[in-house]
Amino acid sequence: AVALCAAAGVLAQPVRGTAALAVHDRYLAAWNAQDADAFAATLHYPHARQAPGAPGSTSWQGAEEYAAGMDFGPLIARGWVHSYWDTRTVVQAGDNKVHVAARARRVDADERTIQTVQTLYVITEHDGRWGVQARFSAGPPATGRVADASRKGAVEAVEAYLDAVNRRDAQAFAATMHYPHYRVTRAGRVQAWEEAREVASTMSFDRLASTGWVRTAAYNVNPVQVSADGVNVALELLRYNAAGERFDTLYLVTREDGRWAFKGRSSFAPR
Repeated sequence: AVALCAAAGVLAQPVRGTAALAVHDRYLAAWNAQDADAFAATLHYPHARQAPGAPGSTSWQGAEEYAAGMDFGPLIARGWVHSYWDTRTVVQAGDNKVHVAARARRVDADERTIQTVQTLYVITEHDGRWGVQARFSAGPPATGRVADASRKGAVEAVEAYLDAVNRRDAQAFAATMHYPHYRVTRAGRVQAWEEAREVASTMSFDRLASTGWVRTAAYNVNPVQVSADGVNVALELLRYNAAGERFDTLYLVTREDGRWAFKGRSSFAPR
């Protein structure tokens, strides 16, 4: 069974995320300025956003497409004038990718909270430039029994995923995901699958087996953001092979039609 990390909060990383946080600041500044072009310029493309619910998955191929689709009207109609970071932590970091868990508060002219949102930002570096590659939105924060139930559902989804991998069962592996499903690769590129059969037909365990791989296990499992229908789970995977590869990864686990499954993934190169 997968055990939850003992840490109560988010696992922090040192200052390797400084450049990522700088673009994250520009992201929020452009949002508050309602500047669609400047906001779109803080992103990398293809850009993906995942959230609980159907469809809950959106992708954009370029900045022009993204800016053209932005509309602050509905938010302004609710009284929104500004957003703040309530909390922001670098959860996992590598040379060209950083995972930032942030909770943003949207307020009206009287500083009353309209909405609180939790999002995991996958921030990547390409050709010397940092940008937001993907956003995994967990949803409004949950507490108490609701949060406990969500954590349990997310951990069980991780267990089902590992079970499918260790049994080398491509069909079961594909069934541990919701679709459309997005993955940000170690190199910081977005991969997309529209349905389970795409994953099942292309998934092969031969490459892993060629390294002497026997099984994969999860450690330091930490639900860093929890809502009623979405959980961002940071963890470390260990591949039992000749190299004993360890690497950090993050899963957005969502509940749809009563079933918890992976909606988005982002991982780092083995250490």
